[in-house]
Amino acid sequence: MTAVKRTESQDTFGTPTAAAKEEDMQDTRGREFARRTFPYIFGIGFPALGVIAVIHKAAVAVYLIYALVTATALLAERYIPWVPIPANRRWRNRHTDLAYLATAPLIMLALVTWVPPVLQTVRDWLFGDAFLWPVDLPTYVQAPMAVLVVELAYYWAHRISHYNNFLWRSHRVHHSPEGLDWLMSWRIQWLNEVIHMTARLIPFAMLGMPAHVTAIVLVISNTHALFPHANIDTKSGRFLNGFLNTPEVHRWHHLQDLRYANSNFGDVTLVWDRVFRTYNPPGVNKSALMGLPAWERRQLPEGYLKQLYRPLLPDAPRVTGRKSTGEEPAADVVADSSSAELVEPHHPDWPR
Repeated sequence: MTAVKRTESQDTFGTPTAAAKEEDMQDTRGREFARRTFPYIFGIGFPALGVIAVIHKAAVAVYLIYALVTATALLAERYIPWVPIPANRRWRNRHTDLAYLATAPLIMLALVTWVPPVLQTVRDWLFGDAFLWPVDLPTYVQAPMAVLVVELAYYWAHRISHYNNFLWRSHRVHHSPEGLDWLMSWRIQWLNEVIHMTARLIPFAMLGMPAHVTAIVLVISNTHALFPHANIDTKSGRFLNGFLNTPEVHRWHHLQDLRYANSNFGDVTLVWDRVFRTYNPPGVNKSALMGLPAWERRQLPEGYLKQLYRPLLPDAPRVTGRKSTGEEPAADVVADSSSAELVEPHHPDWPR
């Protein structure tokens, strides 16, 4: 008779022991707790730490918080991944993502350093010494106001990048990865970063926001940036998903089906998506395809150096800009079709 091979977690008959069942149950409870806790850590906790560091003028602490955000995202993606990314897809074109990781922060730093003085000169020429921002209000009132104003500017810059052919060619670099994770959040082509960062900086300079308020808004945006793209199986709840850009709602924005991808444009908050009716609640199925449709992907070469200049050139004939495929969305795009509001890629109010 052949002996039955068993492990320490099984009894003589190969059935899981009570201790093994209890261990599995504790692991399940731990993961469920993490799914409900991480959204508050990323969505509220880290930005709050960043704000505290800015108030106390602790620049080193701000960068340590950025590092902590990255480390936590790495751990969370391995502990509670939303979908297991195959190794061949995880490491394919990773050199491109790493190149963006190395250069995108430098471009951002250059923009924050060079653009505001130019905008300040324009503001002085237009408005002189006029005060356009309520600087006398407490910081705890100014900061939320500033977040909403800057988010409004970013919302429209982002949305226009989806509708204008020239701007879309640089923005679709960010949409090209076939899966979402913390690293791809840095895949931002230089022209796209110039446009979106300048859109953020215009309200700061033109309205005359104080430096400490500007710093608070920027640190909130930067500490939050990895969270919506992270491959984390979160359960953020109705409140956070309703007003914060979480992984559950941001997945719509990276679907291959362009009719659904043109939604949830907000960076930190989705308030303006609700106002302008581009908000989609959670509901993306795990089998839904991310990235660009094949006909879009053919226009974008892989490789960091090629992506520096290729988006500046026109697309090949008959594949111009962000056109609809004319096909119905796949049945497995949404887990609950009743939760999805179809956002057409070309709004009737937009001239083409």
